[in-house]
Amino acid sequence: MSKHKKMISGLRHNYTYTTSQLQQQFGIHPHTVRRWVKDSNFPNPPIQPRPLMVFSEDLRAYLRTKEQARKTSLQATEFYCMGCKAAKQAEGNQVYVETIKLTTRLKAVCPSCGAFMNKAQSISKLDSVTPFFKRINTLAELHILSRATRSEKAHLGGIVTSHPNEPSTDTHLLQQASLF
Repeated sequence: MSKHKKMISGLRHNYTYTTSQLQQQFGIHPHTVRRWVKDSNFPNPPIQPRPLMVFSEDLRAYLRTKEQARKTSLQATEFYCMGCKAAKQAEGNQVYVETIKLTTRLKAVCPSCGAFMNKAQSISKLDSVTPFFKRINTLAELHILSRATRSEKAHLGGIVTSHPNEPSTDTHLLQQASLF
């Protein structure tokens, strides 16, 4: 749960807060509240400058719109990458499926930053999504895929290009290629 959701639920109805009250109750710096009030999206800015009084319903509406603006809708084949802060396709459409009671967790690797991406999916909807993905059998394969660079992924795919005078440092890649 985000800080704003906790704050929205903790606001009293039809109550006026000062910046110091918000600081004491929610641990928010007074400058943060002033920045929110100066924002053009804040409804009904207060008339008096000091002490800055904020109506709870205005603050609640502002924080809800701010929360909605941050949300990202995902397609059936997309994951949300916490590293990139954006919706991404799985690298090579490879997904590890982990079943937990009535739900499944799809795990994939971000093609941009290499971070792990998770997505919860109900078992009933899993059949409609899996034709788009190539299933990975073990979690170890996913870890190897996330840590490998582009050239190493080419090696894992069977394309080995090395100079004859160059010392061989790709033995670990050849061992990992047996997993695929």
